[in-house]
Amino acid sequence: MKKFKLLFLLGLLSVMALSISACSDDDEGVGSASDLVGVWELVSYEYWEKEDGEITYERVENDRDERIEFKADGTWREAWMYNGKWDWFDEEEGDTWNYKNGTIIRSFIEDGRICSDEFHVKELTATNLVVEWYEKETYDGVVYEEWERYEYRKVSD
Repeated sequence: MKKFKLLFLLGLLSVMALSISACSDDDEGVGSASDLVGVWELVSYEYWEKEDGEITYERVENDRDERIEFKADGTWREAWMYNGKWDWFDEEEGDTWNYKNGTIIRSFIEDGRICSDEFHVKELTATNLVVEWYEKETYDGVVYEEWERYEYRKVSD
């Protein structure tokens, strides 16, 4: 009987350990990195700026003149519609992306230094991607905020 109780307790502890590890912080949140791989076309874009909580500038666009490609090798590139054709900018060394815990981190080189942007994924399905970017900083006692929302649809894998 002691042996049975010991085996039962070990089994129970194993199940508990598995259930705890399944809820770890490593979960990716919405979708997965493999869902991002492919070419995405911009459907809509929203933007606002605030100073001390007051909106100073807003913009909403619903045109499709931008594409982004997330490649399986971890690189990315952008294209803009120009004269009726997609003009792809070749990826530069350092143009990489990573997806973890519901955040896309795009790294790039600007003026000789490595920079990155974090986009928080609000929706990621086989055909739709919605991300938001937000920044807040204080300068000379004034609080500046910027927010962007991008909605994409997948056009190819």
